[in-house]
Amino acid sequence: MTHEENGDIVVRQAVSPTEFSCSACGLKLATYAQLETAGLGDSYTRKTTYSAVEYYGLIDPDDFDSYLAEYLASQAGDLREYDNE
Repeated sequence: MTHEENGDIVVRQAVSPTEFSCSACGLKLATYAQLETAGLGDSYTRKTTYSAVEYYGLIDPDDFDSYLAEYLASQAGDLREYDNE
């Protein structure tokens, strides 16, 4: 994780491919050996940029009441699921 100058948080994650499928021709490569043979087995880096609010799940104090109401409504739905016991 790194911080960029504008305050965003950048997460870089190394990814190794596990499969490949082509919707145009129907080709499917399902093993790493097949991917490597086809020249598609190299790992790559996935970069995702978040604002601090998104990354840390921060809540704007001015929006707290609406957040709380939404949270309580979602919990009430979960509780109703257990009411029929």
